[in-house]
Amino acid sequence: MSMKNKDAYWFKHDSNAKDDPKVMLLIDELGLEGYGIFWVLVELLRDQADYRYPLALIPSIARRYNTSDKKMLTVISNYGLFIIEKEQFFYSNSLKERMAVLDARREQAREAGIASGKSRKALPKGDRMTVQQTFKGRSTGAKPIDKSRIDQNKKENNPNYFKKLN
Repeated sequence: MSMKNKDAYWFKHDSNAKDDPKVMLLIDELGLEGYGIFWVLVELLRDQADYRYPLALIPSIARRYNTSDKKMLTVISNYGLFIIEKEQFFYSNSLKERMAVLDARREQAREAGIASGKSRKALPKGDRMTVQQTFKGRSTGAKPIDKSRIDQNKKENNPNYFKKLN
């Protein structure tokens, strides 16, 4: 169920989430412990492939983070921060919307990479390194490196270059 990829720890979120009226009420009633529980739950959801989590596992999560399942279920149920689905799962609409944008960008990049690989494979073997690279559909303007210019630059900028040749 858990996502195993290199970015599993990143997601976009508002730096002023604490100022949301729902979160302010949560903090007023449960203190910063409630706010901490809220973020543990959001981070937990972020790590799931479908950004939702089974309610049946809340007691295990509560033990892991040294709180009670009653407090966790209160955060999930009472503040309008999460949606309960069929009394079996919960999720955050806000997180799902944010991740949909990121997931769409990733999918677009993946598809572009596949298309680029296919176009390179279609070229004769010697021409594969000279394929024009693009970024977001635009040319990067990258040009092949001229080795003779590198050698010339070494000669001009290194007074000991000629001594090494002798």
